[in-house]
Amino acid sequence: MIGQAEETAPKPVENLRAKQVSETAGMVTVQLEWAANAESDLSGYRVYRKDPAGAAGWVTATTSDLASGTTQWTDPVTFP
Repeated sequence: MIGQAEETAPKPVENLRAKQVSETAGMVTVQLEWAANAESDLSGYRVYRKDPAGAAGWVTATTSDLASGTTQWTDPVTFP
């Protein structure tokens, strides 16, 4: 539930795979796929990646939480 502290962290994503879905002028688009999490209290997923601007650290790649039943996501940012 929103607003309540979670006592147990969700299980890590399993069977994570990354695949190239397109390449245009040397720029690559990547899709992530993973096995569905069966935990009933999972509210969703957040995807993080290195900052495409080159800054140190990680940035949130998703603009909002992905629904708990989601098993794939395509990064809208392309990389050389």
